[in-house]
Amino acid sequence: MKKILMFIVFTIIALSQLDANVLTRESVISNANSYLTITAWTPLKDTLIISEDDIWESWYQTGNNYTVMPYTFGRFDNISRFLERIRDEKVPGGIGTSSLSYVVRDTRMAGLDCAGFIMRCFEYPDNERYNSWKDIRAVTIQLENDSILKSGDWINQIVEIEGTDTTTHQILCKSRINSKKFDVYESTSSIINADYPGVQYNGSKTIEDKIPYSIFPQFSECTPKDSSTVAENDIEIGVTVRCKGEVDKQHTKIIVNNSTITEYEIETVNNTEKIYRIRFNYTIKSYLKSIQNKDFV
Repeated sequence: MKKILMFIVFTIIALSQLDANVLTRESVISNANSYLTITAWTPLKDTLIISEDDIWESWYQTGNNYTVMPYTFGRFDNISRFLERIRDEKVPGGIGTSSLSYVVRDTRMAGLDCAGFIMRCFEYPDNERYNSWKDIRAVTIQLENDSILKSGDWINQIVEIEGTDTTTHQILCKSRINSKKFDVYESTSSIINADYPGVQYNGSKTIEDKIPYSIFPQFSECTPKDSSTVAENDIEIGVTVRCKGEVDKQHTKIIVNNSTITEYEIETVNNTEKIYRIRFNYTIKSYLKSIQNKDFV
């Protein structure tokens, strides 16, 4: 009987329901960063006249230059579309855009709301209609708890309005500091640190009530377990994968002790819930002592 030391990295990229393109945690964060500072723009119009008694004024004023993506409730503009709409004299968002009608926001405004921002980071295709944060939930997996949140995952924050009334706010996770504090990106209508309503990075944000989600495959039930004792040099290693798309061998990479595993099996456990089991054989080197440090990405 012997213990073995293995460093196992599973890089399994499921083809999501969003697109056939490969999405990584690094690309999600890169997409988020691209929205922090965009091409400089100047509003050509900053006021909406809804009716004689109803006039809405943007936080972003004509005559000023900006390099941020404004928050606009219900909008889903990418950077190029936003700049095009600004040139077309659409009004940029700001504070209080949720009070405006869908028709007004759709036809007369430009910007990006909290859920729309995350969908842009996930490279949601332009030819798809974005409706609400439920579109993100449809293509992601709810996590058991926030302790397994990683860079590129997202948080659905439950926000109390008045009394028992609540609303939700969608936030992209860069890193988890502890159970209540996270480094995040968000498109928000509130002004953080006397800044601006729009896409911004918020370090060490306190988030109390929340539900964590991930667009990336989740791993569990790895066998043998950490620090297991095995009798033979040749063992079978397995891991259960849960995702929202199909596990494609072309985009599946398994590395054990810096060696790539090329022969493995993918078994469909539950096609409806997209649960798979991946197995492969591995020969233990005599100098290895125990199984530990498994890192799934």
